[in-house]
Amino acid sequence: MPYAGLIGVDWETRISFDRMRKERLKKAREAMKKFDVDALILFRFENTRYVTGHRKILVCGGISADPVITLLPKDKDPIVFTMDVEHVFEREPWIPKENVKPTYWVEMESGARGFAKAVKEILGSDAEGKIGIDNWVPPVYFVFPRELEGATFVDGQEVMMDARMIKTKDEIECIKVACAITEAGMEAAIEALRPGVRECELLGTAWQKVYSLGAEWTQSPGIVCADTAIYRRFTSDKIIQEGDTVVIDIGAQFNGYFSDYTRTWYCGKYTKPSKEQKSVFRLSYETLRAVEKAMRPGVTTGEVFKAAGPNVLGKMIGHGIGLAGQEPPFIAETYEEPVVLKPGMTFAIEPFVGKPGVAGARLEDNVVVTETGFEVISTFPFGPLAEDVCVEE
Repeated sequence: MPYAGLIGVDWETRISFDRMRKERLKKAREAMKKFDVDALILFRFENTRYVTGHRKILVCGGISADPVITLLPKDKDPIVFTMDVEHVFEREPWIPKENVKPTYWVEMESGARGFAKAVKEILGSDAEGKIGIDNWVPPVYFVFPRELEGATFVDGQEVMMDARMIKTKDEIECIKVACAITEAGMEAAIEALRPGVRECELLGTAWQKVYSLGAEWTQSPGIVCADTAIYRRFTSDKIIQEGDTVVIDIGAQFNGYFSDYTRTWYCGKYTKPSKEQKSVFRLSYETLRAVEKAMRPGVTTGEVFKAAGPNVLGKMIGHGIGLAGQEPPFIAETYEEPVVLKPGMTFAIEPFVGKPGVAGARLEDNVVVTETGFEVISTFPFGPLAEDVCVEE
């Protein structure tokens, strides 16, 4: 199914953001009932976005960096605690004004104490019920049991992931748009790839393109790495040379939803890939396709991991993707409780295959689990290393 355009139009049905907000909140409430939770306290930015549609600026530094907190009672509309009260009044009319309140800096004991008192006042008798919290910091951990005496605290992130793990139609469409924006950034970086360019220059080129297309943020700082013999998962000022294989791992965020995928490209103006480089690439490509073919409803993440075979380095081959750049379920050797795949789950599949000290390749697709199997929604080609190595199906 094609992704939607970037603007609203009257001549076709595209993403319905109002419908998406309502469906997400409904799913969160259903998860609360499933886990018998009286209220959720949400510190994680992606959970606030999920239940309210409120967008905050993503600032490094923990919960108290531009703090936004959401309180979701079982029988009331969400209450948003934010620095940007006037912004919410003006731009987010679906949130009642009386449900928008000044925030608290809960990484300080005084802030945690003040917020706990506000929660107690809003919840009333439910303040002595079961309360899910999605992200604990020490002041909250120590203060809340004292201030909310009688409450039982549970893992709120488990509740939210139960709601978020299966995506709605509009959520999947948002991820598809994020993929399209990412592909534009990938193309810009590859067009600039040549001997003498630094890794950081290529990453800057990619980010300039994705932000020019309306990306809100990026899935990670991004990786451009020409040291594939010993893979380095960050970008440096290394000068790329003739004959290098270069990993480009980027992901744009559209309307809160991330994409995340990777290509390994060959830098060659005067040369062609060696047999060793092609051999490693072939192994990476075949591993990627084997993992994808294993993905269908009813299969567990453990069974999908086994489909990768013995050649994966790092022992992690994929993760969920959505309002967080990486979210459950994970497809990894150390994931002790396998999750059963269901239609609507979305993944980034990214096995890294190589021979340490010789060569390596990482390829990554974004995949949606369908009723009958899977759909790859990242469509960018595989490049020079793929010539005579793999046949696209």
